[in-house]
Amino acid sequence: MTATANERLAAVTAAAVVFADVFDSGDIAASVATSLTCTEVDALAAVLAETGHRDAAAQWIEYHAASDDEEVDTHQNVDPDEYVATWLIS
Repeated sequence: MTATANERLAAVTAAAVVFADVFDSGDIAASVATSLTCTEVDALAAVLAETGHRDAAAQWIEYHAASDDEEVDTHQNVDPDEYVATWLIS
């Protein structure tokens, strides 16, 4: 039996919520964020923010920004809260 579009959307949404709940952790962010690329941390932060974890999204951006030391780096000299609030999907 093939899942309907609504069933698939519900499954993806549930998975995103579980993902966000797991990665809503300052300890994980502190350990991992500096090793991610700007694109990777933006994707992770988007899932966090869009599932209601905006503070965690900003924290991931903040920890990641510590490794952004080139002018071309996306997160150098950004306010993490403002960044999350202005670029997100919704």
